[in-house]
Amino acid sequence: MPHDAESLIERWQSVSLEREWRMPADWPCASARAVADVVADGGNAAVPLEELARWRALQGVGIAEALSDLFALFDAADSPFSSAERRRLTQAYSDAWADESFGFAPTVSCTDPVTGLATAAHFTRCLHDLYEDVSEKPDQERLLASIRMGFDRLTTQELQRRGALTGTKARSCLGPLGALMTLKNGTLVAVLRRSPAAFERLRDLLGWARTNSPDPERVGLDLEPLPRRQSQVHRLLSEV
Repeated sequence: MPHDAESLIERWQSVSLEREWRMPADWPCASARAVADVVADGGNAAVPLEELARWRALQGVGIAEALSDLFALFDAADSPFSSAERRRLTQAYSDAWADESFGFAPTVSCTDPVTGLATAAHFTRCLHDLYEDVSEKPDQERLLASIRMGFDRLTTQELQRRGALTGTKARSCLGPLGALMTLKNGTLVAVLRRSPAAFERLRDLLGWARTNSPDPERVGLDLEPLPRRQSQVHRLLSEV
């Protein structure tokens, strides 16, 4: 068993990423750290594991992926738990995940309630699935468009109002093309198939943004092929 929480959490994450865990950037969290602290000290991990399960559910992590991560912990700690403890902790973890998932089902969604576009988390997961699809060559078939709307310096209330308007316009322009869209920090990010219609709709949306922005000089469009590597997309999105 690792001698401290730091070495345990590093080994746990490594084992989990080798298995079912899909999004490396989503793994680190305060709840995982709390679990590692308790396990490294030889304490009862039930309570922190239940908190971790709830957090994973809120992240949108499925039960199979969440359980695979739990089993990775068991293995990373060199199996310090008895069979009975494993069963008990697995049951508590599963129950906590289910309670959080079903309890918040009406309010937790893949869609942002203000804009009607994908949440940032759902947008990222859909991109991951796109890159995992071997039938696709994203960098050759799709475009990554970022439209700076020029209203990120407004008050929260005004941001919500303009976000709702932007979402409505974006869905009407790019929705029929099957675009994946999210609004992050005043920038509309869209992934859509390369086509003449896509360029025409993007010009329309950019013109609308300039007309409706409180700061038209800050409106702009960045357009490029979807990067060849998924890690490059994450880097670009982190800069938005």
